[in-house]
Amino acid sequence: MLRKTLSVAVFVLLLAAPVLAQVGPQGGKFCARVQVGSESVDPMLGGRTYSVQKTQDIHLLVLFLTEVKGDHILEVKLKTPRGHLYQTLTAPISTSQTEAGATRPVPTYPRPLEVQVLEPYSTRQGTRLGTVLTFPVAGTSIVTSSLYGEWEAEVYLDGEGMTCAVRNPFVIAE
Repeated sequence: MLRKTLSVAVFVLLLAAPVLAQVGPQGGKFCARVQVGSESVDPMLGGRTYSVQKTQDIHLLVLFLTEVKGDHILEVKLKTPRGHLYQTLTAPISTSQTEAGATRPVPTYPRPLEVQVLEPYSTRQGTRLGTVLTFPVAGTSIVTSSLYGEWEAEVYLDGEGMTCAVRNPFVIAE
């Protein structure tokens, strides 16, 4: 797990800098970038295409480009190549270390979810807070229904969409 987290952090260092330079705080609203990695793609090489033959899970690092404080509900809505909602990954997040290991009720979920404490990631433009969510690929309808092509990850915080124009595409291929 630590190796995956470190690999994703290195991936962020390499790829996030150009995006961070283009996007700044948006009047107090939030802005985030999703950096994509997996167990089969060397983050040092970058890339944004993931083969279902080599990828079991895709790791989505949600990196906040604007300041985030306190407790929130993070949602990443994953859209298929045709623009249809495929899945929503949801996590209660917090900037407080005292929340580590805690659970919190989330609307529409039958049981409380574990709180993910945002971790600092160093970039050329400074330290950004982020968290990693896992998107299963192997054995899902992505494979059985051949849902190949460019996917989009849309980030929501407490039900509100981002106020910046950052696209978060990645490709799932056969």
